[in-house]
Amino acid sequence: MINEAATLNYHSFMKDLDEGRLQPTYFFYGPEDVLIERALRRLKEVALEAGSEDFNWNVFRSDADDMDWSVFGDALTSLPLLA
Repeated sequence: MINEAATLNYHSFMKDLDEGRLQPTYFFYGPEDVLIERALRRLKEVALEAGSEDFNWNVFRSDADDMDWSVFGDALTSLPLLA
């Protein structure tokens, strides 16, 4: 079940990024794939230093046929490599 009080819409999310308010994990869902891709791109720009995305950036798509939930769980609990 999704906690509606803890959800952000697209504009609130972008405002939080612009103001430097970042969370350790984000879960994007909904029918607007274009907005999700824009949000991911902006998050990557704000949250990561150039060159660290290979070590500190993971995107998992739950509708993918090859989704490995154990790798997803490991990513949630591991510390950033170049923090």
